[in-house]
Amino acid sequence: MKIIVIGANAAGLSAASAIRRMHKDWEINVYEKDVYISYGSCGFHIMFQTM
Repeated sequence: MKIIVIGANAAGLSAASAIRRMHKDWEINVYEKDVYISYGSCGFHIMFQTM
């Protein structure tokens, strides 16, 4: 399954995290119009995975 999440704010990253916990084999792509994603704690693991 492929999932697209639009918006890397707290809600979008929380949704991506919840989906990842339930379905580790699904492909999840998060798109954000700004250069930086949310700095909330829910986004840290995604930010570090892309570095």
